[in-house]
Amino acid sequence: KRDSRTRKQWKRRVWGRPKVNTLVTASYDGTARLWCLQSGRCLRILKHKDAVMSAVLSSDGKQVLTAAYDGAASLWCAVTASHIRSFHGRQGGLYSAAFSPDGRSVLT
Repeated sequence: KRDSRTRKQWKRRVWGRPKVNTLVTASYDGTARLWCLQSGRCLRILKHKDAVMSAVLSSDGKQVLTAAYDGAASLWCAVTASHIRSFHGRQGGLYSAAFSPDGRSVLT
């Protein structure tokens, strides 16, 4: 049997944009983290109320889209880690989110 305290520290997803030197991770601990690819340093922490199941960077690296088990998808500023807006409408957890190819829409 697995210890749930250990599981919360597992990374769920990893998404990177080498052109902007940034990587984003989604984690069961309720955070998405932005990392510098060169230094390996954590640059920003984005907090949800529940496990973050997916996190993706926009093509220009300026925004992050997260999907969480609490049913919320959130749009964040990658530079300041400020929350821009949340998207609701589905009962139950969200497992993935994506930007449209032109970056103007989101899909969960």
